Parts: sequence; C-alpha cells; structure tokens
Amino acid sequence: MSIAFRAALAAVILAGAAASVRADAKDDIKESGAAFANAMNKGDAKEAKKYVLPNPDTEKFIEALVPVSAARTKLVDASVAKFGEQGKSIMGTGRGPQTPHYTAKDFDDAQIDVQGDTAIATSKSGGRPVKFKKEGGNWKIDFAEFVPHEQLDRVVQMMPKMATAMDQTTGEIKDGKYATVTDAQRGLGRNIGAAMGFPGGAPGGPPSRQR
Repeated sequence: MSIAFRAALAAVILAGAAASVRADAKDDIKESGAAFANAMNKGDAKEAKKYVLPNPDTEKFIEALVPVSAARTKLVDASVAKFGEQGKSIMGTGRGPQTPHYTAKDFDDAQIDVQGDTAIATSKSGGRPVKFKKEGGNWKIDFAEFVPHEQLDRVVQMMPKMATAMDQTTGEIKDGKYATVTDAQRGLGRNIGAAMGFPGGAPGGPPSRQR
C-alpha cells in the first residue's frame, strides 16, 4: 500500500469520524432543546434550567419566562379545544408584547449548525435562532445575549402580566365568551393591554407571535 493511498484512506476515515461526531452532536442538541421546551411549557423552572448555561441574568429570565410559557400552552390548548385547528393561531400576528416560546418540535425539526463547542439551531417554523454551547459534555442553551442586561428588569416585570392575561383569556374561552378565534385574539389583546396598563387594550391589536 503506497504512502499516498494510506494518507487518502486516513483522510476518508477521519472525515467519516468527524461527520459521525457532528451527527451525534446534532442529536444531542435536539434532545436538549426539546427537554428544555417541555420543561418550560409544563412550568418547571428547575428542570428547564438544567438545559441552559447558568448566569444570574439568565436564571432571572428563565424564572420569569416559565409562567408565561406554561400559561401560553394552556391558552393554546383551550383555544384548539374550542375552535379546532384554527385555535392554534390564538397568539395572532399583530404587534404587541413578545416573549420567546419553543416546543419540542421546534428543535426536533431544526437545522443545526455545529461549530466546535458551539451551535445554532434554526427552527423551520421561523423565529429567532437558538444558540447552544457545550459545557461539561452537555449541550446547553445560551441565553446570555437574548435579553440585554439593561432591559432585563423591564422584561421580567412584564412577564407576570403576560401570564395573567393569558390565564384570563384561557378562562374566558372555556366559559364560551368568544364565538371565533378572531374574537378570542382580540380579547387576548385587550387583556394584555389592560394588564400592561394600556386603556382599551394592547396597541396594534392581537399580540405578536414570537417563537
């Protein structure tokens, strides 16, 4: 076997090994992201934080975001139960307060770009790409740049109001207050607006859809 052939064979083996490592990393990232999303939507902050790079700002952000994610999940479930598939659009597409929201499917179907010990997951459903970093052998979400430090307190103060408005709308849907999902969207916008202190409801109509 010539030296050139052995070198070429080694290169092929190494390339295959690298591809296998990347594939394993992508599976691990998807699994970590899905576990994070499931914990958030169940309202389990302690479990969710296992899949996030720790720092004081991030932990504060997650603690505030968990009730919103759980409230949103209940709201969508109630909307679908009442209005069928159309109920999935309850969060609307207009302007208004935004919070990040993820489902396990967002990560299962995501495009994953791995660069060493960092990665970016981009959901097919759109929304802001999610950063990951490998720490201690585990892939964790990096929220460090998601909310600038100077905006964190304002965002954290806003989130309980969002959760309250969502819970209120969920109850109204179950009570039969809205005839259509569009009516429910408008009701949600008004409830958010009232919670935020805007007379007459949230400016711009229904709240934004933010993944």
